[in-house]
Amino acid sequence: MTTGDRLIILNTTRTGEKSLVVHALSRAGGRRGYIVSADSRSGALWQPLNILDAEVVENPRSELCRLRGVSVIHPLEGLRSNLYKSAIGIFISEVIWRLVREGQPEESLWSWLEGSILTLNALEADFSNYHLRFLLELCSTMGFSPSREGLEGYAGRHIGKICEMASSGTSSRGSKREKLYLRAIDRMMSNLRVSLTLPSGTMPPSAMLSLLSGMIVS
Repeated sequence: MTTGDRLIILNTTRTGEKSLVVHALSRAGGRRGYIVSADSRSGALWQPLNILDAEVVENPRSELCRLRGVSVIHPLEGLRSNLYKSAIGIFISEVIWRLVREGQPEESLWSWLEGSILTLNALEADFSNYHLRFLLELCSTMGFSPSREGLEGYAGRHIGKICEMASSGTSSRGSKREKLYLRAIDRMMSNLRVSLTLPSGTMPPSAMLSLLSGMIVS
């Protein structure tokens, strides 16, 4: 069976001289693995965070599907041409690859991640702490987020925008509001004694970052 889908590339694993397993977050099926041909002509397609349109060919004999008719939806020239953005992009793809389980539909996560990638691509300045903003919004997406009371002493006059944008995970890409948000994140994250409100209590951000780091390296 062949179906159309959109993919965000997370990682790749070489399985031989001519084969490559592409790990991607699909809009319809969540995180999945796909077997593709490894050649120099198509190598650029599988870079981390590439957003692709493809036809997925199911294989009844394997959990790995095949891809055909692959095309790039967003070129991401701003991300690929900047070494610092590329490093942040690799970090983002690694975090998602480690945290998201295979086979669970994650359409809302996919849409949020697409927006985060396009925001990073569009920003021309003030993106050095974008990975911190990403982790903050990812925590909110996962079901826990900083309390307003815990942020007030660190975010200053930007507290309203931080709470609003961290909870919604949306913003105008490259806008003035986005830049103010990133500067506020920089100020807030300079002190990691902010409390995070969880269903069962609170977690200091240092513990949160340790938890995420443990998931990434495990």
